[in-house]
Amino acid sequence: MASFVFLSAALGAVVTATAPAAARPAAAEPSPRASSVKIYRALNLDACEALAASLTEANAQQNGTRWLSAETTPSTPLERAVRAVFDLHTSNLEYDAAISGAEYWVQSHVEAGDAPSNGIALHRDFDLGVLEEDGRGGDVEAALPNISTITYLTSSENSMPTLIFTDFEIATAAGGAWGVAKEAWAIYPRAGKHVCFDGALWHGVPPAVVYGGPVPARVGVPGARRVTLLVNVWLDRVPRKALAPRAGAAAFGAVDVPPLDFAAEDASAVEHWAAQAGPSWQRAGDDDVEAGALALPLFAEVEVEDGAPPTRELGVKLWLPPALVRGPRGAGASRVDFGDGGQPLAYTELAAALRAADAIGKAAAADDPAAVALLRAAESGAADFELAGKLLTRGASVGEVAALLLSG
Repeated sequence: MASFVFLSAALGAVVTATAPAAARPAAAEPSPRASSVKIYRALNLDACEALAASLTEANAQQNGTRWLSAETTPSTPLERAVRAVFDLHTSNLEYDAAISGAEYWVQSHVEAGDAPSNGIALHRDFDLGVLEEDGRGGDVEAALPNISTITYLTSSENSMPTLIFTDFEIATAAGGAWGVAKEAWAIYPRAGKHVCFDGALWHGVPPAVVYGGPVPARVGVPGARRVTLLVNVWLDRVPRKALAPRAGAAAFGAVDVPPLDFAAEDASAVEHWAAQAGPSWQRAGDDDVEAGALALPLFAEVEVEDGAPPTRELGVKLWLPPALVRGPRGAGASRVDFGDGGQPLAYTELAAALRAADAIGKAAAADDPAAVALLRAAESGAADFELAGKLLTRGASVGEVAALLLSG
């Protein structure tokens, strides 16, 4: 497995013009929905490795969502774990058990490597049956789970965080912006960690990429697998897309899932950051101000015209405190306040930029002079990496792209 080439020499440096920020006190009050984010320990680290491998194998046999009704008695270790998640988050709630339950599934993918994952695009969990039966005009707002949860079963030194937007305004008009982020959480995976949040919140996982300027840099440990158990809680509504009970029992019934033992993480484990002018960032309880920003990209499906399938080429960049992006991630959780004006999230040709990063980075590592010149120009903002990616997709060579973009 080839190791990654870091494309931007300025990755560890800071940028001063790309990440908008507005001043706000470092100890800003969290948004109302921020309180829905809760973090627990659910499993011992030693139990997670074998469980992740078993669920990955079972998932390869039958991928998809499954349904466990609140009226059903669990009959397998996995169902008992799913019921434990449901019970944890509904113990003080009233609901009709006949039309309530847990939708659950497994995600397993390689974050970094020769064919790296694109992460998980920005989305809200919702009933896919509404989309399939009613189209995009369906009432998606009424088809969102009450609570979304993630249980992490793997840890990696450079695993990317789950980003959860707890205060966000989505763009309502066509144009170049996806929306404005006012507050977000970065939850870094740790095997055995469990997180829950309001099921209406936008969230996603970046590909293993960091922006320190115009050029994306591949990061991560090649071959590192990310495995999570996802459980969504539905109260007084059964999603149309939910599979019949016991679906996948042959593959998943034999998986030995240890009992989940939930312990809430101490609030001190969460860092609080607030955007200041500059851009710069103030960490609550810290007198020092950190200047600059690094960005994590997220893919976003976008409808480019009526009736056309959404494009998967576009994404956005979320600019964050450098210490948050570069810092220790195994046990990390951070809440970031972007100020009253928020941080606009403009669409970028993310897929094209990553194609250029891969092709030009490999050529530059082999001392191709055209690639080295193109890379330096892109890092200084003098060459358009997204355009380079489009040209490479159309069959142009690195040399031809360099000749075109550096010709004057």
